Amino acid sequence: MVQIALLGDSSKISPGTAALISTLAGFLSGLAAAVTSQPGDTILSKINQEQQQSDDSALLQISRVARILGPRGLFLGLETRLLHVACMIGGQFLVYDSVKLMCGITPASAMSSAPPAPPAPKAPPPAAAAPPPPKDAASA
Repeated sequence: MVQIALLGDSSKISPGTAALISTLAGFLSGLAAAVTSQPGDTILSKINQEQQQSDDSALLQISRVARILGPRGLFLGLETRLLHVACMIGGQFLVYDSVKLMCGITPASAMSSAPPAPPAPKAPPPAAAAPPPPKDAASA
């Protein structure tokens, strides 16, 4: 939808432009994935850094680390992670679409989103000539 709003009719988009659109979409999804997964990875890293072996349950360890770090601390190192994950996923999208183009396959973002037109109706078969009227025995 964003593609149509920005570029108009999707049937006029070249395959190269479609690959660029896909790469940008991958970059944006990478940003979202990095922000979403950062708190969990921060907690896991902090638990693994602890020197002593804890006998607490996993849930108690998670809540303890989250309390110590606070909401802002859960996003430590986010900037680096944003760059890393967004570039990695955007690059994956670019490689995928590049391989599709090399194989002669049009990227999905270059295809028209409109459903295909129904086939044209077939012309009716020509009418057969009417059979001659039956001959009457009386008129013969």
